[in-house]
Order: sequence, then structure tokens, then C-alpha cells
Amino acid sequence: MTRARFAAMVATIALTLAGCGGSHNAGRRSSAPTHAGTRAADSAPTGSHPDLGPFAGYAWHGDARSVHAAWTVPRLRPGSVTGEAATWIGVEAPGSTGDAPFVQVGVNEGNTAGPGPPFYYAFYSTTKLHFHPVHLFDVLPGDEISATLRRSGARWQIVILDLTSSRERRLSAVQGAGRVFNEAQYTQEDVTSARTNQPFPYPSLSPVRFTEVSVDGKTPRAARLDSSWLTEANGYLAPGPMRGGAFRLSHRTISIAAVRYLQAIAAQDGATYGAMTSLLRWASGGATRPAVAAARRFAGVLRQTIAKLGTVRWPANARAKISAIRDDARRLCGLLATIRAVRPGGRLPWAQRLTRLVGALGSDGQAARRALRLPDAATLPPTG
Repeated sequence: MTRARFAAMVATIALTLAGCGGSHNAGRRSSAPTHAGTRAADSAPTGSHPDLGPFAGYAWHGDARSVHAAWTVPRLRPGSVTGEAATWIGVEAPGSTGDAPFVQVGVNEGNTAGPGPPFYYAFYSTTKLHFHPVHLFDVLPGDEISATLRRSGARWQIVILDLTSSRERRLSAVQGAGRVFNEAQYTQEDVTSARTNQPFPYPSLSPVRFTEVSVDGKTPRAARLDSSWLTEANGYLAPGPMRGGAFRLSHRTISIAAVRYLQAIAAQDGATYGAMTSLLRWASGGATRPAVAAARRFAGVLRQTIAKLGTVRWPANARAKISAIRDDARRLCGLLATIRAVRPGGRLPWAQRLTRLVGALGSDGQAARRALRLPDAATLPPTG
């Protein structure tokens, strides 16, 4: 397998795993349940409000060369908790957490600066700026904002316009030269405190709605969008359907069945990307012993997922999807068990079959998420 083919297969894996085993975070092994009985997914108390992260919106996957959206600056409501939010568009290239090339432009809204009035300002940031926002100009709640990121050679052209006040800034930044930026983002964020490295309490805002959403000059198709939900004190902020290049964020909750699903796949979610990267490296000519060890560990995690998913009586509309995930995982375990017998000339066909099986696992995982009304990108840390 050529290096380019290997990179392409890894990229494909990264895009197909969001439904089940999609996180790039390293996971810890955990023990499979020893009891054989099943319980109803909505019975017995459990953590019904897990942390799904500080971002609400959509991410589009593909070769993004320009990103655009418009919105109205939201207003902090009277009596809002002390906190800070941000409404922005962004573009990102693959890379390790915290180091991936990234550019964003948008508006910050908050009241963390003391007893004075809330602040509202346009900003931009990049990975090279360590994600710290650079103040561009002040805005007011209710102002109409238009923001664009456009690639020009090694630079990203950044444009933000306040159509109400006629203020604007145009600048450029060198970020990820020569890299493919494979994700465009349209996001409402619960901003993280530089002092505590934890998100501020999310403030109470007027409704947030993105319009004129486009990537590479076109409205993104729903099939290429992944949703994320922002964790609030008593629920979540979630994107509604994309219609005519626009979507609105609204408050949502999730069911106990959905929480149980996230808990059941957490170990697999944490292990999948690392295992696949190791196995595809072996398929391109890498050492056998580490790959065999990776296959053995990954199969153990898959068996754990099969067991955990089998201990819950799922809602009727999700049962067939979750049964398909278990079948996918069993087929993967069967393939992983054959790695020692694969001859050098058979590594690429083996890896291609592996990629197809993992793709099926991701597709069935997404179907299960839709049935359980879960966001596409929600993950939980594995527990041991």
C-alpha cells in the first residue's frame, strides 16, 4: 500500500466512525458485564445528563476551501448567569488534539468582566494564536453579522462584516499551508475560561440562528453534516434541521436509553481510531507484532461492546439498528482473529475488508443515534 493510499484510508476511517467508535481520543479498557439478563433502557436511575461538550451546531466534512454564514448577534437576557458564549464559523485540518490547523471568525457574547454591562465583540483566532480570540471591533446585540473564510494559496482570507453598523475587518492568516482542510464548522460555543480551563456557565441568550450557510459556495447537504450539542445546566442546546441554508439552535433533552447507548459504546469509541491507524499501518508494510497486539486489544473492546449492548432492552425503533451494530462487531472480531495468518500479499485485501466492516459499523451506529435522537458527534469517556 502506498503512503497516499494509507493516508486516504485513515481519512476514510475518520469520517465513517462518528456513529459508533468515532472519537480520536485514546480509550481505557473496561470489563464486560458478567450478568446475562436484560433491563429496559428507560428503567433504573442513571446519569441522565452527561456532558456532551461545549459546542452546538454542525460540522461539514469534505475539502473546504471557503466557509460562510450570517447571524444576528444574540442578546444576554436579564438575570443571566455570569458566563461567555461565542457564535462563529471555522475550518479545520486533520491533526492531533490542540495542534490541528484551525481558523475561526465570529462574535463573543458575555458578562464575565465584572459588574459592568455585557460585552459583544467580533474576533478571530487560529491554532497559531493558541485559540485565543483577537478583538476586531465591538458589536451590539441585534446587529446583523456576515462572516467568510476563504482559502487563497497558503493563506486564509478572513472577512467579518457588521451590516448594521457598517463596521468590517478583512485580514489573512497563514495556517496549515499545503494541508487539506476537511471540516467546516458553524458553531455556538460555551467559551472556556483561561483561568480554570473549564467552560464558563453558559449564559441565557436570545435565540441563535445561522443563515446563508455555505461551503465552497454551496449549501451543505444534510448527509455530510454532523451535529453537536452544547451541555447546559438542565439540558442541551441543539441544532434544528438545515433548511434553505439556515438552522436554529433550541433546547433539547436526551432519554435514558440514549445515555445507556453512549455508555455502552464508550470504550469502543475511544479505541477504534487508534486501533485502525495501527492496523492500516501494518497493511502498508509495518511490523506484525504491534498489529497483532492492536487487533487483540480491539477485539476485546468489540466483545465488550457486544455484551453491553445485549444487556439492555432498547426502544422498539432502535432495536434493529443496535442488533446490526452487534452483528458488525462480531464480523470485525472474526476478521481480527485472522491477522496472524495473513501473508504479506494479502495485507491490502485484508485492510480493505477491515475498512468496509468499520464503515458498516459507523453507518449502523449513525442509524442507532438517529433512532435514539442523539447528536452525531456525542461521545462519553470510557470507564474502567
